[in-house]
Amino acid sequence: MPPPVDGESSLSGARPSRQDAQSVNVRQLQSLMLELATSYITCPAEDIDATVQASLALIGAFVGADRAYVFECLREKRLFINTHEWCAPGVTAQIRNLQAVSFAEVADGLALFERGELLHIPDVSVLPLDSPMRRQLEPQGIRSMVSMPIMDGGLCIGVCGFDSVRETRSYSREECHLLGLFAQMLLNHKRRCIALARVEESEQRYQSLLGSMHDLVLLLDERLIVRIVHHAASQSASLFTEKSIGCHFDDLDIPQPVAGLIRRALAETLATGVSQRVEYWLDTKDCRRWYDLCATPFYSRLRRQTGVTAVVRDVTDRKQAEERLADQVCLQSMLADIASEFIAVSPLDIDRKLEDTLSRIGEYFAVDRCQLFQLSSDHKTFTKTHEWYRSELSALQDRFIDHPVSDVPQIYRRVIQDNSVLQIPDVHELPPGWATEQAIMRSNGIRSALFVPIQGESRAFGALGLQSVRRRLEWSQSRIQGLTVVCQILRNALMGIETRRRLVELKEQAEAANHAKSDFLSSMSHELRTPLNAVLGFGQLLQDERSLDHGQLECVEQIVAAGEHLLKLINEILDLARVESGNATLELERVDCGEVLNEVVALMHPLFEKHSVHLQAQCQGSLQVYADRQRFRQILMNLLSNAAKYNRVGGEIRVDVCLDQARDRVRISVADTGYGIPGSRRGELFRMFSRLGRENGEIEGTGIGLALSRQLVELMNGSIGVESTEGIGSCFWFELPAARSPSEAGLPEDAGSDGLEELPGFRLSPLKVLYIEDNPASLRLVQRVLARAGGYHLMVARCASSGMELARTGRPDVVLVDINLPDADGYAVLRALRTSSFGKGMPVIALTAMAMEDDVKQGQQAGFDDYLTKPIKLNELVAAIHSVMDGSDARQ
Repeated sequence: MPPPVDGESSLSGARPSRQDAQSVNVRQLQSLMLELATSYITCPAEDIDATVQASLALIGAFVGADRAYVFECLREKRLFINTHEWCAPGVTAQIRNLQAVSFAEVADGLALFERGELLHIPDVSVLPLDSPMRRQLEPQGIRSMVSMPIMDGGLCIGVCGFDSVRETRSYSREECHLLGLFAQMLLNHKRRCIALARVEESEQRYQSLLGSMHDLVLLLDERLIVRIVHHAASQSASLFTEKSIGCHFDDLDIPQPVAGLIRRALAETLATGVSQRVEYWLDTKDCRRWYDLCATPFYSRLRRQTGVTAVVRDVTDRKQAEERLADQVCLQSMLADIASEFIAVSPLDIDRKLEDTLSRIGEYFAVDRCQLFQLSSDHKTFTKTHEWYRSELSALQDRFIDHPVSDVPQIYRRVIQDNSVLQIPDVHELPPGWATEQAIMRSNGIRSALFVPIQGESRAFGALGLQSVRRRLEWSQSRIQGLTVVCQILRNALMGIETRRRLVELKEQAEAANHAKSDFLSSMSHELRTPLNAVLGFGQLLQDERSLDHGQLECVEQIVAAGEHLLKLINEILDLARVESGNATLELERVDCGEVLNEVVALMHPLFEKHSVHLQAQCQGSLQVYADRQRFRQILMNLLSNAAKYNRVGGEIRVDVCLDQARDRVRISVADTGYGIPGSRRGELFRMFSRLGRENGEIEGTGIGLALSRQLVELMNGSIGVESTEGIGSCFWFELPAARSPSEAGLPEDAGSDGLEELPGFRLSPLKVLYIEDNPASLRLVQRVLARAGGYHLMVARCASSGMELARTGRPDVVLVDINLPDADGYAVLRALRTSSFGKGMPVIALTAMAMEDDVKQGQQAGFDDYLTKPIKLNELVAAIHSVMDGSDARQ
């Protein structure tokens, strides 16, 4: 075997013969290679495979080969695959047989290829008989061959070669070099195919991405010339189409002010390189459509900004959803406001509130009229009770005011009877059966109307009506639902007002009946006193008559006892009538509980002995309450009397008086060891004339005492109750506001003149105090307070005019004045004193039952030296007098 030429390798080591007939014109081959290189550069991507095939044919024929081929190396599979083949006429093709040549079969050649060296075999027959290469080549009839590796970065990715079948062939160094250049062309071809494949894949992904987008995509260069338009099918109203390509933005047919908005966004993006966003809308024949345009800078591979990309998205659905949401929020807010306004509306304000509500509904729903209709109680008349309408419609004649239901049969049936919402988008399109309603609405210029029923307890009793005069109008389902809620609010308000009216009427009737009963009882009690006085008077005279025998005296005693019982009953009835009618007068003062308890026990001792009961009384310290002393005694005597009469023979009564410091109240409880009260009848205890089944028993009673006691306790700001266990006994209790003792108030126990002399600013001569008050109880209370304190001379006036006269003539040191007087109020007295010559600098103290915070502030702002509220406390009144006197002395 001939040795290889310089720069090549041979498996046989033999050097091929050099014959002039086999030499190749190198210059012609170079020219061919140049032409092929040019064709590779200029050929379209789809013609690359055909160019490779043609180039194999040209080179193979030029060098006198019988077969030319290209193999691709699949390294992961360790295979060579024949991808291209050219054969001379008469030579059998082998491409189908060479689709999976393993690396092992061409191991010798593969070692050369991996090093980037070519394989040149001038004569296959000289190879060893056991050579794998010979076994691979001879079945194909190959006698000579040359193969060049296609190297990419030091890695063999394929092989190209030329075979001789009919005769042997040897290649020179120049030929091998030029054929190696062809291998480099194939490498570039491979790279180009890969790049084109990637570009094609990227293009496919890009087109797929664009195809999946519902947005319109624009590409404009730095001169704002449109270069690319991807038109989304969903944007039928878009401003940009394929016809826009190549046009300057300013030449596009875009209406103002949309064009200005978009151009500013594009220009700002080009100038700053910062993305800009703008929203705009276009009106179509069907609706208004909204678009969102996002402009972003477009960069070249060198990171130079060469244009701007604009993505236009149809956001109509989002905008409509936002508008619906905003509308719902606004509607819910309005409904909440309307509901809150009707919660505590008074009957006097109901009409104004209804008119305000109709005005808000009309403005919100953008209608021209909003009306409230109600059905008469006999269900025969449909009446408009309230209405709102736009000012420009005030001149229209509205005859839809009071109609028999027969005049509006369709509205009455559908709204009132069927309790359904009635929507009339266009009055002119009503069917023939609506002739009456159509005539009424057309005469008022109504174009569209909506009626929503106002549901009553069993059926609709009215309707809310909305009308549009200017345009055709339809109401969405969500808005109709909102109006349904409005009607529920109106229903509750109207029915609530009606219920309150009924309650007021019933209350007035009950109060009138109660007053009539009280007046009757009062009148009858007075009428009964005169004959009863004679019965008792003559009965007592007969008791002293000595001529009567024992039997007759017993009869007289029965008459007197019955008369006394009847007198007690009349007194209690009269007393209860006064309390219920509000004519009872109570003088609240500081009352010592221990003193009253001792008085009552002493008075009732004979009753305890009569019923054989034992009494235990305990008072916790020196406790005092604010109460009417006489009424306090009356309540305690009533409870002790019941405890004795309804006790067991030999039973016990326990009285406890204790202080609840946390609540600042004193509890007086009266417990007995009687038979107790059934739980089912305890609710009857404090009812008038109720004796729980003892009416026909031996124990005398009126059934009024507990009812009267409850009224009196509550008038003194207290409470009363009972605890009872059947078979064991009962405990009746009542509570009254606690009053501090003089020592607790910081005063000596003996609040006489000796103690008061030590107070700052006290004068040895009596202070002259003028008290202007028309209430006798308040006058007596102040008299007692000042008399007990000592060192005061009290002057009394029962009206403002006489008080001013006493102030002028008596020149008091201090004036006490009530706010509510028969002929003027306390503020008028204060102004008159301040402006008179004799009243300047005279201290004036308001002493009133007007004790609200605003009342106190008003009094202080008016200029009173002090403002005291009833009930009066001794220490506060005395301290206030001395305080204003000290201030008066300082001013003088």
